[in-house]
Amino acid sequence: MKLTGLNEEQRLAVEHRGSPLLVLAGAGSGKTRVITTRIAHLLHTKDAKPSDILAVTFTNRAAKEMKERVGSLVGEKRGQELSVSTFHSFCATLLRKEIEPLGFTKRFTIYDASDQRTLMGRVFHDFSHGADKFDIGAFCYRISLAKNRGETPETYQAERHDKYDERVPAIWEAYQEALAARDALDFDDLLMKTLELLDNHPEVLGKLRKKYRHILIDEYQDTNLIQFRIAKSLAEEHRNLCVVGDDDQSIYAWRGADVANILEFQRHFPDARVITLDRNYRSTGTIIKASNEVISRNTKRMVKVLRSQGGEGQPIDLVGTQDEVDEANYVADQIKELRVHYNLEWSDFGVLYRSNVQSRTFEMIFRQRQIPYVVVGGMDYFARKEIKDIASYLRVLNNSKDEVSLRRVINVPKRGIGDNSLMKLNESARISGLPLYQMLNPKTRPTLPDAAHKGIEEFLELLRKTRARIREQGIAPAVLGLIEESGYLEELEKTSASPKAFEIKKEMVLDLANAAAAYERTESSPSLLGFLQNASLDTDYQSGKDEKRYSDNCVRLMTLHSAKGLEFPVVFLAGVEEGILPHARAAVLDNEVHEERRLMYVGMTRAKKHLIITTAAIRTQRGRSKATRESRFLDEIPEEFLRLLTSEQPVSTLFAAETI
Repeated sequence: MKLTGLNEEQRLAVEHRGSPLLVLAGAGSGKTRVITTRIAHLLHTKDAKPSDILAVTFTNRAAKEMKERVGSLVGEKRGQELSVSTFHSFCATLLRKEIEPLGFTKRFTIYDASDQRTLMGRVFHDFSHGADKFDIGAFCYRISLAKNRGETPETYQAERHDKYDERVPAIWEAYQEALAARDALDFDDLLMKTLELLDNHPEVLGKLRKKYRHILIDEYQDTNLIQFRIAKSLAEEHRNLCVVGDDDQSIYAWRGADVANILEFQRHFPDARVITLDRNYRSTGTIIKASNEVISRNTKRMVKVLRSQGGEGQPIDLVGTQDEVDEANYVADQIKELRVHYNLEWSDFGVLYRSNVQSRTFEMIFRQRQIPYVVVGGMDYFARKEIKDIASYLRVLNNSKDEVSLRRVINVPKRGIGDNSLMKLNESARISGLPLYQMLNPKTRPTLPDAAHKGIEEFLELLRKTRARIREQGIAPAVLGLIEESGYLEELEKTSASPKAFEIKKEMVLDLANAAAAYERTESSPSLLGFLQNASLDTDYQSGKDEKRYSDNCVRLMTLHSAKGLEFPVVFLAGVEEGILPHARAAVLDNEVHEERRLMYVGMTRAKKHLIITTAAIRTQRGRSKATRESRFLDEIPEEFLRLLTSEQPVSTLFAAETI
């Protein structure tokens, strides 16, 4: 098997035998090629048969791609014989065969997040907690993180010491008993029970060690403590463990990933060899040098300095814009101009941001400017349930005959107007020939339960207040008042899967006030109808409906977390400001600032030819405009790599002679 296409470090990683191996693979250094070629080389040299190899990664898509790439090197039949899977899939398959000693049957059920939440709700109901309100999702989230850290109800380490932490151990224990009674495991239990099996049943561990003589793990920086312990246990005897990863791209601590697994690899395996892949084949020299400068500020990392294998390229554009609307318009201008000038496809552009809430302005402007886009790894802002709910309130205010919108929100949040009451209202409207909204009037309203009458009065009063606010204060204050006084946020908190999910949804909903404020700033005669049309809230249009048409040729909008592993000729990194990147929650904690800096690094290294970073002097939050400060990470990029611009500079002046 010829390895002539590999550089020296890649070839060493492919050929290494005899001890654990850490391939420290910098961004764009060809790690996927190395791991797939290593598997093919093991088969070619007869150091392993397909059945001897266990390769693990983190998504089904990545596992499928790895199998196909190995198959292209060794033949499809041999490729299909390999065990390539995600950690959870591997554990589920193992437990189906071996779980009985742990007290479960081989037909055990795997509970998804929805099943888990339902069961947790039943368990929680058995505990009396007085008048305090609790979010079931918060318990699910904290217990999941604790499981990923290898804790049990007895060893649970409280972090916030709040009303949830006090109750977690007892509820966790009851939840596990309820799962066992139903012969069920949740996703985290797939890992936990596998480790329990390996720790306590040597005959099972022995079989696995004999079967899998070579273990390879991709994206090792994303492993949690349980996954590390499973891998260590399987490889303890034969020591043929190869892990590939990059500590500088460890960005998933919030879901349990532990960067210490890669940082301390040599401590756990003193005989390990470390091979660093530091040649970047993706980005220009300017982008790589600037990225090196930023990530070097992190103190707890394995030192490596990436070297670009391409030309120096043009400077990184740092563009100061006036506000988020100006920012989105600037990005739209650039995309349209650069696409024509360099003969690029829509799909050659990626727009990256820290938080999902930032997508709204880009989506709105891209729709207006007819730029095809898709939101990757998230939902279209305008397709979200919570946005449609508040938009339906606004539609009813604009047009009381909009019965679809009225039905959607008359009992959202719940205000005692149940299905039977709504059926009576609908029937009365049909018989009288009057609009449904008119049936809410006390003079024409049918006989309903007292709770329904009370709820209708609350609903009508909310609409009256909001209408008055629009007249007296403007659309943005009215939207904010509607959201806060309707009780929608309280309902959202109760129904969200976790505190983090609630915060994201809350931010999304409140961003509607930002949209209204931006609209009012730019319109000489703002109106509710104008806002609904401007913000695309008056239609059921979703970019998702056009996804087939644009699936291969549209601009990608995504968070930095979703962007990992992807690359684009042109990348826009938007909203690089204090409080956004780094996020406000992380700004004072060193370990969290380190992770935010890694996010910045991941974003910068997605760009192949051209990186444009944007900031806004004023950004609207909760309907109020505030001055911003540039992110501290921008101070870490030497001026020699930057070209400072404003949104007023004509796009044509940016064209470089080189071809993208």
